[in-house]
Amino acid sequence: VDRDREIARFVCVPFWAIEVALSHAGQPFVASWTPPQGSTDDAGRCLQQPVAQQAAERLRTAGSAQVLSVETERVREGPPLPFDLGTLQEVCSKQLGLDVQETLDIAQALYETHKATTYPRSDSGYLPESMLAEVPTVLDSLVKTDPSLRPLIERLDRQLRPRAWNDGKVSAHHGIIPTLEPANLSAMSEKELAVYRLIRAHYLAQFLPHHEFDRTMAQFSCGGQSLAAVGKQIAVTGWREVLATPGPDDADGEDAQRSQVLPALHEGLSCPVGKVDLKALKTLPPKPYTQGELIKAMKTVAKFVTDPRLKQKLRDTNGI
Repeated sequence: VDRDREIARFVCVPFWAIEVALSHAGQPFVASWTPPQGSTDDAGRCLQQPVAQQAAERLRTAGSAQVLSVETERVREGPPLPFDLGTLQEVCSKQLGLDVQETLDIAQALYETHKATTYPRSDSGYLPESMLAEVPTVLDSLVKTDPSLRPLIERLDRQLRPRAWNDGKVSAHHGIIPTLEPANLSAMSEKELAVYRLIRAHYLAQFLPHHEFDRTMAQFSCGGQSLAAVGKQIAVTGWREVLATPGPDDADGEDAQRSQVLPALHEGLSCPVGKVDLKALKTLPPKPYTQGELIKAMKTVAKFVTDPRLKQKLRDTNGI
């Protein structure tokens, strides 16, 4: 209801942004203009067209941008847990376009008919520690089910003690994972196979290294204006080899430049300015919930609750 009201009340507001093509040592990259204080809304968007136009002209005539600072941090991401039902429904809605009932029906079929995955109606992605002993059997059955996995499975680190195996976090049911017995993939429908592969990938991800990347933030001065460029360089692919899920830097609506690789920059460097692109944009209304997003909101409903006791209870459980 709140989302519907936000959409109904929404008033479109024009704003302006500038993207500047820079380069160093023959490697091009994109920097974004940082509007001056007093010309922006709370989200940092420039609402004053004359300010943006004047800035674009100064950037075009500047010729070069000077690097003020460069900061790089190494980010390490552990694998996501095996699926609980809610997370499976959320991911299948986003990645496969399945509604929540269809996802449940498929997960039930994978469990009952195909005997390929474990009990689906689970509210926990964790696994009991006793199931660590079953890891070799599960991995062997996965190879028998799909021999093309052999090169990957032979590289897995079976000595890893992933956080997914945690008796203290297991509820009445554990996470949804492949079973101990080989499955017949040819008997599965296209959708069943897609959901099975997601469940399988979340299990295999537990035995691969952390995903690591370097996030670089560079600040520039150009014609009296401030620019910023963000770069991302993958250092260790890790579990993302089997699970190409969007990361924090790949969220919907994020600027595409976030995935660019920056050249080797350092303070005091001068980078020639190429194209200066002044963009006339408009704010967009919130989108109605998809079924998957609604499931996610139900799991994190504690953030909408003010009563401290109820808020904590909903945090301790899987929401509603």
